[in-house]
Amino acid sequence: MGEPLVDVECGNFSTTFTYAIQLQSREVHVIRANLRASSSAGARSLTWLSSDERDRAARYRFEEHRRRFIAGRVFLRTILGAYLGIAPGEVRFSYGSHGKPSLDKNVHIANIQFNVSASEELALYAVAQDVPLGVDVERVSPRSGFDSIARRICSPAEYQKLADLPDAEKIEAFFHCWTRKEALAKAIGEGLLFPMDQYDVSTGGRVSSGLPGGNSANEAEWFLHDLSPAEGFVGALVVGLDAQTIRGFLYPELD
Repeated sequence: MGEPLVDVECGNFSTTFTYAIQLQSREVHVIRANLRASSSAGARSLTWLSSDERDRAARYRFEEHRRRFIAGRVFLRTILGAYLGIAPGEVRFSYGSHGKPSLDKNVHIANIQFNVSASEELALYAVAQDVPLGVDVERVSPRSGFDSIARRICSPAEYQKLADLPDAEKIEAFFHCWTRKEALAKAIGEGLLFPMDQYDVSTGGRVSSGLPGGNSANEAEWFLHDLSPAEGFVGALVVGLDAQTIRGFLYPELD
């Protein structure tokens, strides 16, 4: 089976997302959004959230984190509602054993897959029809305990490659590796249980998860695509090999 045909727009997210955009079978859309929504927009759209989402928002200790969570869920509901042709408040979710959200199959017939990642004010939403996927984004910045983190998530081969790089290149290379592994873990649905140090994803292209004793998704091959969503950020998208096209969009700023 061939690799996906990657749309060049995915590199710069220059096309504005509109509610009229159609999602074709085996097509993947990645939407970049700014979570710094206005307070009036956030207040207006709180009614779209479910009671458990509002409860979760209320548990955040810091207002900044609460605001980002609310904006992220509002954007997710708006995006999925656009594809489903329904109001954002009508979108219903279910959650897997490791907490991965999906559309509630008892309510929504369409087999739309989605995944979300956010870092500071930047969020990425990956959406596809009939294609499993995972996405991750991180701001590139020095971390305390960098070496111990790298040893924990990198395979021995990856760690050696990282150690051989000039110091000026290590941080960004580390975050590329990290986002690739996070995206793969999310695509599979393993979350924190994914043994990151046992799998080598140091380069893009095909990657086989090959997790022993798991479900069929764990035994699948995936396509890994690096993302450059904004200056100072790196990201990764992992999709099933059935994907044919990947397109990037920019979510319009809220008034």
